[in-house]
Amino acid sequence: MRLQGKSFLSSLTQAVAPKPQAAEALRAGNKSGSVQLKTVANLQAHAAELRLFATEGTFEYPRNWVQIAGMAAVVFMALALSHLLVMVLPVFQALLLGIPLSNIIISPSGVTALVVGMAMAFALAAVLLDLLPSIRVTEQGLGISSLFGWRRVRWDQVGVLRVMELSNDRYIVLIPFTGGVGRFTPAPLQRFIPMLAGASSSGERGVLVTSGIKDFDRLIQLIVSNMSQAKGMSVPRIELFVDETAVMPMAQVLLDPEGAIVRMARSVATTDPYGMPVDDVEPELSWPKVMSRQALVALPPALLLLVFEAVSRADAPMLEHFAWALVLMALGIAELPFIAKLSQATGDTTVGSGQFKRSVLSYLELQAPRAALLLLGVTLTAIGVPGPVALVCWLVGIGLTTWFVIRFVQRVYYIPIMQTVWVGVGALIYQVALFALYFGVS
Repeated sequence: MRLQGKSFLSSLTQAVAPKPQAAEALRAGNKSGSVQLKTVANLQAHAAELRLFATEGTFEYPRNWVQIAGMAAVVFMALALSHLLVMVLPVFQALLLGIPLSNIIISPSGVTALVVGMAMAFALAAVLLDLLPSIRVTEQGLGISSLFGWRRVRWDQVGVLRVMELSNDRYIVLIPFTGGVGRFTPAPLQRFIPMLAGASSSGERGVLVTSGIKDFDRLIQLIVSNMSQAKGMSVPRIELFVDETAVMPMAQVLLDPEGAIVRMARSVATTDPYGMPVDDVEPELSWPKVMSRQALVALPPALLLLVFEAVSRADAPMLEHFAWALVLMALGIAELPFIAKLSQATGDTTVGSGQFKRSVLSYLELQAPRAALLLLGVTLTAIGVPGPVALVCWLVGIGLTTWFVIRFVQRVYYIPIMQTVWVGVGALIYQVALFALYFGVS
């Protein structure tokens, strides 16, 4: 949902408005002078107060959030290392007993699955740690905590803040920046996380901050104040440094699915060649781009099949399972147009006009939670966690996707939920069929 005109920017200015006590003190301490106090609505007064308010500060997420993320990261890394130890220990024991290495059965597919699992586990741990960074604001620049310590970004490197509103007065903000971050260690997650959230499509660097961080309004005020000073502005204008029209699709689907469904179902008002408004115009589709993204969504089930077979059976016929993995992936790619056609058919039979293109783009986003859960299942399976855990992740993802499809169709056509049930049943049957195919092959 788009931010309302007085929701976010006004909160930045109202928080630095002169306090009544301060105004009374000024009047009492200046009896002989003719001091004229500026009104609260005066932008110059707000800017002056904003500059006076710009002091250093460190902003952190609630401690329990950080501890949960840290413990989850430690568990992932510990599971990966323990699985590595299980694989390597027999080799060491054979070497100590003088057994030739040629007599030790080592599955190449098992080793490959172990390497993939360790890479995914450590990447997931790094993402969990970088999702809840601490932010330090100083006159020299913006400090961002990371796995390898603090990274500093100069104020002239910081770009326009991109803000997206979530439900219940929550916000998510991308703080983009260019150039280096003050350390020799690489920082790929500062490109990957914004791209994953849909906040950046060009691979630019940045850090995502939600309103769950302590003193969120104060943090944004300090950032805007220091950015304006770096630009040499005597009277900072907050609207020049904050973009309230930003859309972060993946982040919204994960953090605010109902708001994301409302956004997907909302038609964009356009005009015809004569300037008259035209509603319910479907968005344009770029099929190569759409299908390449759907291929990424369809990849986790195929990966899960290959990883499960490599981990569970050393003598598994990997070539045969690779062929079945390709079949799973092909059916996963076909899922997108199939569900979009179901949605279009529902619109044609209920309101007389189905929307195929909008359904394609929307279902591409609605599958994000299921894909994330499946990737979690692939990671856990690759590092030695029993296979049923990944199946539970998959089933939860199937349930979420089915419910999201029902809610989307209800929203886009404004029909009762009972008329959308057969669309949900169709989506459920298709997903369960893929699950059954995986289960039968594995």
